[in-house]
Amino acid sequence: MKKIILTLAVLLTTISCKAQLNELTSTEFYDIKVNNISLRQIENANADLTLMNNLFNENFSYKSFNLPQLGREFWNSNFLIRLEDETNQNSSYSLSYIEAKTSLALFSVRGTVYKIGDDISVFGNLKINIQNGDNSIVFVDKNTGSVALSFEIDRSTNKVTKIEFNAY
Repeated sequence: MKKIILTLAVLLTTISCKAQLNELTSTEFYDIKVNNISLRQIENANADLTLMNNLFNENFSYKSFNLPQLGREFWNSNFLIRLEDETNQNSSYSLSYIEAKTSLALFSVRGTVYKIGDDISVFGNLKINIQNGDNSIVFVDKNTGSVALSFEIDRSTNKVTKIEFNAY
């Protein structure tokens, strides 16, 4: 009996959490744009500083790291972008993280543009994820669940306060 109750509890929790996420196909996900640059284009730049600067028409600062695997970070006043090479061959970088730092970082999902400072109303009828007292709008890759774009919403002002992309 305990196993049945535990199984039901886990199943209901999973269904409840899943219901609060906004799913995108892999194609839709990699077509998300950051200042008119798709996630696919960022990944195709393969962590090359010159290509990143040219893509965004900006001058990024840059650093390499090698723990726990090879990676490169690019940042300026508007963004932090991280790519990692799981092969550790310094040749195949995948996008792992983006953080918006200002309202000049524009994220476009299915043709709608979002930024820090936007009112929650810009999200229309999208599902709101409520977790640990925090509200967020979260887009996930419905095929893998391994990537997410999250917009944190301040509960008192209903404004976007943080935007993050994570690949797991």
